[in-house]
Amino acid sequence: MNSDVIPVPPQMPEAVAAQEQPADATVKWLKRLLVCNPFYLASAALLLFGLSRLTQDPRFLTTETREVLFQFGVLQAYGFLLVGTALWLARRRIWYDSALLVVLENGLLLAPFLGISQAVLLDQTLAVSLASAGGLAVMGRAWSIRRGYPGLNLPDRARIAGALILAINVGLPLVYKTRVDTDWHMGNRILWLAVLPMLALLPNLFPPPSAGDRRDSVTAAEVRWLPMLIHGLWLAGTAVHAWSIAWVDKTPTPNVLLLPVAIASLWTVQWRHQDFLEGANLGLRAGLLGATAMAGWLFSGLPEVVGGLAAANLILFGLFALRAESRLLRFVAWAATAVSGVRLLLVLRPEWVSMLLQPRPYLIALAVAVGVALIVLLVRVRTPVAGIFGGIGVGLAVSWWTTWQQPHLGIQFGAILALAHSLRWVGLSGFELRVGQGALGLVWAIDSLAWAWDPAVATAWMPCAFGGLALVGLIVVRRWVGIEFPWVLAGIAALNGLVPPGVWTARTISAGILTLLLSLACFAIGTAFAVRRQDDGMTVGRWQGRNGR
Repeated sequence: MNSDVIPVPPQMPEAVAAQEQPADATVKWLKRLLVCNPFYLASAALLLFGLSRLTQDPRFLTTETREVLFQFGVLQAYGFLLVGTALWLARRRIWYDSALLVVLENGLLLAPFLGISQAVLLDQTLAVSLASAGGLAVMGRAWSIRRGYPGLNLPDRARIAGALILAINVGLPLVYKTRVDTDWHMGNRILWLAVLPMLALLPNLFPPPSAGDRRDSVTAAEVRWLPMLIHGLWLAGTAVHAWSIAWVDKTPTPNVLLLPVAIASLWTVQWRHQDFLEGANLGLRAGLLGATAMAGWLFSGLPEVVGGLAAANLILFGLFALRAESRLLRFVAWAATAVSGVRLLLVLRPEWVSMLLQPRPYLIALAVAVGVALIVLLVRVRTPVAGIFGGIGVGLAVSWWTTWQQPHLGIQFGAILALAHSLRWVGLSGFELRVGQGALGLVWAIDSLAWAWDPAVATAWMPCAFGGLALVGLIVVRRWVGIEFPWVLAGIAALNGLVPPGVWTARTISAGILTLLLSLACFAIGTAFAVRRQDDGMTVGRWQGRNGR
């Protein structure tokens, strides 16, 4: 044996795994993207965007009656296409994609009724005909799903709730017609303060999920949270319908009217937490308690509404604290009780609110001290909760500093700070970290879009500036600190930077027909992808179940 030859030690499995990690991570992220069949989601989004563009194009539809008929016909035809394809995929035992199409159909279920509210002002006979035809079409599709998709987890009580919601949406334009010559102000208040909160509480009457409905042992059509998701889509569609009627009637809908349905929804999720996760879910329930308490502070105005909600929360939080089964829940519930009590007190003594909102010297000093404390907290604490609440605090401080005249500025600063803090988060897996960053990026992108879309705002270029500066900052951090380049954050920053030019393009170029054709193309690609995925034996996350067997 030649003594000059130095044997190469074999690589350990950990080293081989470390070398293959970037490629494996890319493949895993690609699979996560494809598992939800994004082509179907893109098809629905393109359909709605194309209809919106066509209704604003004076060269395509010359009368309002044609606009209403075109929108109604396209949406109904697309609904039948979704249901027909879902039933065909279900017969091929392609469970995930068929369930996804059913969810999309329920999300667009009430969209055709939005145009009927406009048709009421044009021709009552036309409105009655469209409402009747729309109701029959929905019932026909629901009957087809019940007969052709028996494995869908949608109990009879949920279907009864859906029938009630359908009846409300069918009758709403006709009721509006009887009040259009008088005043819709009272009808709008009844919808937002009574009808919608009642609908938000209906899932509490659904049967509890069975112990065998585990996510990793059932198909996507049988998951335990599917009834809650579908009911949430129905509720959202009804809320949009109520808002559209008020918009057509030019009746103002203050933001404070959103609070009753939002708080009722949060309490419903609190009481039905077993539909989403098994076990005690202490963290989820504590977070819901905090969100419910803070929701009462989102909007002001209409003190009878804010005060009533604060009083109701005060009672419910107190009862919850008395019956809580853990120290964490009791502590959060009592804290939420105190927060609701303070909110009720400020409603009863409004002069205290105006005193707190004035930028007095001692309040400015207090705000600076709180800001310094938040920065110290963010530097020393590396948990996601600290980053999120720190971003919220900084955003509120910036908005308060501008005397609430620039709320977008506060949201931008808060989102960027929370995203920057996410570079130091610990205790999360790579997937959980990217989900958290993606959620924060979504908030940032939505605010950038709302800021750039407002034609009355002269600073619509600001999202581009914030996005570009954040991207440059990430590159500098990568260059000088030497950490792994945060591709997710770079993509979020670049997306926000592209919002203003994207909005300008959407305003200047009419591409409604092209968008509808792209929607159909995405739908065809999604169907082909679903069939090919089954033929190739590709798994669908933890829901592989009996797919393709």
